[in-house]
Amino acid sequence: MTWTHPKFENQTSVSTTAREATPFVWKGRLYTLENFCRSAEFPDKPVQYKMHEDGCYIRDVETDTRLCYPWLNHYFSTVNVFNDKLVLVGGDYEWDLPWWNIKRMQMMTSDDLTTWSRPVTILEANERENLFNNAIVFNGERYVLSYETDDPALGVKFTLRFAVSDDLLKWEKLPAEYVYGIGKYVGGVSLYFHDGWYYLIYLSETFGKSGLWDSKITRSRNLREWEDALDGRSFVYPDTSHITNPEVAPDVHEISASDVELVEFEGKVHIWWIGGNQEGIADLQHAVYNGTRKQLLESFFD
Repeated sequence: MTWTHPKFENQTSVSTTAREATPFVWKGRLYTLENFCRSAEFPDKPVQYKMHEDGCYIRDVETDTRLCYPWLNHYFSTVNVFNDKLVLVGGDYEWDLPWWNIKRMQMMTSDDLTTWSRPVTILEANERENLFNNAIVFNGERYVLSYETDDPALGVKFTLRFAVSDDLLKWEKLPAEYVYGIGKYVGGVSLYFHDGWYYLIYLSETFGKSGLWDSKITRSRNLREWEDALDGRSFVYPDTSHITNPEVAPDVHEISASDVELVEFEGKVHIWWIGGNQEGIADLQHAVYNGTRKQLLESFFD
């Protein structure tokens, strides 16, 4: 039987300055946490320009209002809602390290989008690695964290490792066999849990020499053995006819579709991802799927 990609509707380019975004529903409203690089306001400067002013903000999607800037000098931030509490996790730049040499992952929490707890370190890099994207799910018994690492001991960077926690504060890194992506490039992770399955969406260099990056999906029951979606079943793939930022870079076409994130809201799945060229020109994109998140994820394995 011929497989058909699930239908994504109302695809739009939301922003050319926002980067990785995490959608979430809190108290009946839809929000996004959006990372930003300060350098996006200076297109003639390198991506790491004013890096200590990088950070994130939370946006009310309906009103398109930025409500708060939880922290600066952090990147790869994500947010989850657990028991009505907002849990923010991201990489700390610190002050004396080179750009994206992130050695610790920190967490803050809030009950009201206004007051945030002091940052606490929940995960530290080993002596060989730097830390990048992260994702957290609750599997009904404990919290599971996926984190992106460039540890050379794992081969081709980047690779996804895992840690677990009972309270979101104390995290235990799982042994080396709990890993995804050995021998290939993976990044931009998002993680979901349904009916005993962990679903992992990641950025892939599937197209190799053609210089394109798409987002793929895999799943596992134990975080050790993985079932990849069949070839040809990209979750999101780049639209090379799309000019990412016509005002700043009218000659740059989309070659990457990365950092996919999903949330269910009012009977639909809202999908966000980053298009661009992997070199600083990017846009945040959004589409919707009519159905549940579970249906959408399972459809890639039919």
